[in-house]
Amino acid sequence: MRAKINRDKSHPEFNDRTYMQAYQNRERIANTYIVKDKTNKDFTVNSGTVEQKLRTVLAEINRLNLTGEIRAFDTEDNELYTLGMAFTDIVHKTEKMDDDEEKKAQRQLELLKQGTVFIQDNWVKEYAPAKTMQGKFTGKVKDTTWETKLEKVFEGPRRSILYGPGVYLGNIREFEMKKQPYIFTHKLTSYQEAKSRYGMQDADGKDVWERWKHVSNKRVPMVTEDSLPNINVSNGFALTDFNEDMVEEIHYQDRFNNEYQIFLNGIAMLPIGYPLSEITPGGEYNIEKQILYTINSFFAYGRSFIDSTEQLSDLLDEMIRLLILKTRKSIHPPYANISGKVISERSLAPGAITMGMDPNALVPLGKEGEGATASEYQMLNILKQNIDNITVSPQIQGQKGKTGTTAYEVNLLQQQAQKTIALIVAACGFLEKKATWMRHMYCLAYYFEPIGTKVDELRKELTNVYRRTSMKTSINGRGQGTRHIIPIENNKHNITSEDIYQMEEYYGVNAPKGNESRPYTRDELGLDPVQIIFIDLEILKACKYYFFAEVESKPKDTSENAKLMFREELRDIQALMQFGSQPNAPELENTYAMIWGRKKDKLFGKPVPAMPQQMQNGASSLNANSPGLSTTPSPTEQPMA
Repeated sequence: MRAKINRDKSHPEFNDRTYMQAYQNRERIANTYIVKDKTNKDFTVNSGTVEQKLRTVLAEINRLNLTGEIRAFDTEDNELYTLGMAFTDIVHKTEKMDDDEEKKAQRQLELLKQGTVFIQDNWVKEYAPAKTMQGKFTGKVKDTTWETKLEKVFEGPRRSILYGPGVYLGNIREFEMKKQPYIFTHKLTSYQEAKSRYGMQDADGKDVWERWKHVSNKRVPMVTEDSLPNINVSNGFALTDFNEDMVEEIHYQDRFNNEYQIFLNGIAMLPIGYPLSEITPGGEYNIEKQILYTINSFFAYGRSFIDSTEQLSDLLDEMIRLLILKTRKSIHPPYANISGKVISERSLAPGAITMGMDPNALVPLGKEGEGATASEYQMLNILKQNIDNITVSPQIQGQKGKTGTTAYEVNLLQQQAQKTIALIVAACGFLEKKATWMRHMYCLAYYFEPIGTKVDELRKELTNVYRRTSMKTSINGRGQGTRHIIPIENNKHNITSEDIYQMEEYYGVNAPKGNESRPYTRDELGLDPVQIIFIDLEILKACKYYFFAEVESKPKDTSENAKLMFREELRDIQALMQFGSQPNAPELENTYAMIWGRKKDKLFGKPVPAMPQQMQNGASSLNANSPGLSTTPSPTEQPMA
């Protein structure tokens, strides 16, 4: 209750508004919400300038490849490159399964709009009722029966964006999330929806959640500062007022006391003191936040992209509204009727003929009929220019610049725009770094758990089955290919480096038949290269490794900007070659194939080793004068199908 009161009262950091008032006001500006009231009921104006600027910045951010990567180190600070690469692939694979690419744009938009975004990651198990028919349907309702049982349809990590007003922090003056004394999330849902998650029954007909039967679908007492001492928690309680057939769902986390609790209409669903470490890896919070602009180091929330433009945006809308009014008056000015008779306004319509009316009976009021003046238009342009100065210029938005703008001026504007969004890109990078770190912790804790068993026919034993990961990626020195991450138990089969090399060469290739010596390799068949990484689970659990997440801000590999930057890089390398530098041609070929999405082996041939001139001449004369020698390989040297 104390956390709710502190969050929901007015704060100077929110311009003496409550968090909810500030949240709704930002939503109004960011979505060009048109307010209709008594003063502007005839017409409403909202230029949408800030929304357009916001979308432009978001589009610029989406051009960047803000994807997290995992780096692994041992206790002696030696980087384990292959292990970090394997965990990076696992994290990216789970994100693809979670459709995180779309969620990324959503959380970045929320960060720009509200200045503070909360994300949550959970390892979830989803079940669905599976129905098996007892015989075929014959058209008779009474004779049709089926068996229903719950089956697991998904197990894995799920990332979500939390509704800002539904997140309460234990200390609003604490900036870092991991130092919060506690966190709880609050949401309202229907009783039936909550019953579908908490009212399940097992095969014996018993409630899976024992205390669900105590959750009331009626209204429960609401907690206030005055009623708090008299609340009986056994009867339930609520922090907000809601109707019947609704459920207030609260999830409470306390990492310092390692506690987790779920309240449904005030009824605790878990034992008191239930360990948070059973819900999240290491008992850490599974909620992270990112702010856009820091207000101060002693306030948990931040300022948004639109906070600095709020007043200018309102002034611009008001100026446009007044100019429209003045233009209306210039087209259809107001008149005073001094004739003492009723004169219809239709008498002012084009081509109207009015009988018996004095031409001087209608007198225009004021000088507003002159229309908007040059100074008023200048004021309007100044407001627009001020908004451009604190956001991004129209040229960056793809709009036509003013006449006479030179290429140098356009380039200068682009450089200034990059400076403007530099902090925004940094904040989005920090957000993705935190999201990657949370996902990695879940993968490290739960991803390598067995998902089943199978019989090893060769060794006549029962073995565990683990999740395997396959990712289309760029393999170092070999171009675009597929990397496979395969967990194993204590290397029971004594897999060596030579075994892995053979697996990569012949992965997915049929074995030879008859007198054939060996199959074609993947390279000889023109297939994409394969890289196989085995992770020994016994070593992974026994050894002490340190993992870090990092995000590098760079253009996406498939963007036109990446191609242009690669061409610039080649020009720089060409200039360095004049000073004696020797570029690594295979690495450049690999980068070229990756950016253009082509197969390296199809684009470039294998380099022919250089031979001394005397050896080349000797080999030529030997081949010419020795009929018993041939440059054609023997049948035993040729690959067999």
